[in-house]
Amino acid sequence: EIGLEYLHDSLDSYHFPTSGMLHRLEYLVAREELGAYADYEQALVNGSMSFSSPSGVNTWLWTYELGYSFDDKAPIERWFRLGGFGRLSGLAPDQLLGRNVVLTTLAYYRRLNNMDLLSAYVGMTLEAGNVWELTDDISVSDLEYSGSLFLGADTPLGPVYVALGHGSNGDTTAYFYVGNPFRVSRFY
Repeated sequence: EIGLEYLHDSLDSYHFPTSGMLHRLEYLVAREELGAYADYEQALVNGSMSFSSPSGVNTWLWTYELGYSFDDKAPIERWFRLGGFGRLSGLAPDQLLGRNVVLTTLAYYRRLNNMDLLSAYVGMTLEAGNVWELTDDISVSDLEYSGSLFLGADTPLGPVYVALGHGSNGDTTAYFYVGNPFRVSRFY
């Protein structure tokens, strides 16, 4: 496999940014003669943009992800995954799997204290996305919708969240999550 990547990062914080943006463009070429299981190509574009009130207490974070498998040839171990907190929160982690992916998330969070070592936040997300096995199946009418309410803290061990997600399919999922759910993912 050979991969090319472009990355632009001006976020002021990786865990709870209040300003800046991050954009990533990746292109992956796999060939049997290079040791891959099959010949395929994939592209992934994703990123996030953060906007805050002048005080920095209220923040909006928009994230997006578009993944495409050329000629519908990517093997199942290279399919894109959705589900989990911030990635269609009403679904279990990685519940959806497909060769092509679309996801957008709008998160709002409010800082609850002024502690640098253990800053606390309350927030919510609205999410839309889906995966498709075949390019011809991609349709906006197939989008799944989810949302969540969460409490978060930026700790010395990284961000920690307690959240409740609900999806348009009626599923509700509770989370205790350590890590950044709004991460800009890479190829799996």
